[in-house]
Amino acid sequence: MVVKLSELGSSQKIGSLATRFTQPSAGVMELESGTLKAPVLDLSSGGSIGSTLREAIDDRVAALLTNSASVTWTYNDASGTLEATALSGVSDGDKGDITVASSGASWTIDAQAVTLAKLVNASATKRILARVTAGAGSYEESTIDSILDFVAGTPAAGNLLYRGASAYARLAAGTQGGLMFQHTDGSNPIPAWSDKWTVNTSGTLTGASGSIVLVPQGTVSAPAYSFSGDTNTGLYRSAADEIDLAVGGVSSFSFFPDGMRSISSGVIGWSAGDAAIAGGSTDTRMLRSAAGIIKFAGTSSSVGGAIELLEMTAPSTPSANHVRLYAEDNGSGKTRLMARFPSGAAQQVAIEP
Repeated sequence: MVVKLSELGSSQKIGSLATRFTQPSAGVMELESGTLKAPVLDLSSGGSIGSTLREAIDDRVAALLTNSASVTWTYNDASGTLEATALSGVSDGDKGDITVASSGASWTIDAQAVTLAKLVNASATKRILARVTAGAGSYEESTIDSILDFVAGTPAAGNLLYRGASAYARLAAGTQGGLMFQHTDGSNPIPAWSDKWTVNTSGTLTGASGSIVLVPQGTVSAPAYSFSGDTNTGLYRSAADEIDLAVGGVSSFSFFPDGMRSISSGVIGWSAGDAAIAGGSTDTRMLRSAAGIIKFAGTSSSVGGAIELLEMTAPSTPSANHVRLYAEDNGSGKTRLMARFPSGAAQQVAIEP
């Protein structure tokens, strides 16, 4: 049997004398007597089905709630309220990598506590953490090329990066074979390309007209101009306006404005041929005529030459097997050619007529 509550009057009842329901007001159904039991509802003490159902739901929800380490639940049956209470989970202090303060409200990572391994996982090798994108923001992965481009702007092939007075700058590519030099001195040295000197792939250095090479004066053991396989042989500056030839670390010849001189042994020699030693003019030559014979010539080896002697006092006695030729005044104003021998004796060879 189905009974609609809307069809019952306020005094009408449903059920037997032992268990009866009544409708005290519209939409409300009450148990007047008897007991009605269900798995969830117990209406034995009277009351409406709605209120009893709500109470049963509240009890069930309260039973299902479980307290945790940080929250406890409190159900007030009288007021029908459910309260959550947060517990103080972490005490203040240094917890290792993190320091807790303000009753757990402030958590601060300790300095140097986060390693790179915990911070980021690089996507590939040769990566740099930086920010090249304009404006503030997170760090980005960058490469060496992108960092250099960021520092010096958009480069071109052959550009060189250098540090200027206050920032990095780029030096544009020079001409092929150009040499670089420091353009300015002091606190702001700037590299630049020389337009006076070039070097090719073979190592040949070429200077423009008017270019000068200045080198240290060098020493007899380390000449300024020497050779890679023989560094103690070459040319060096021995004094003002004087150049010496060093051979094996020994000065052999000296060249100066008035001529040249042999230093090491006083010997000028030839091994073969008629190679000449010429004076300031090529019309006078001294050359090897044959083994042990020196010839004096003019413009060529076939043009005659002469030896001119200036009057002097008699030289000292030569050693054995030697003779010394010299010119002297005979005491009467005439020049005569003399020969002096190891015995000390001097013999007149010829006299001025």
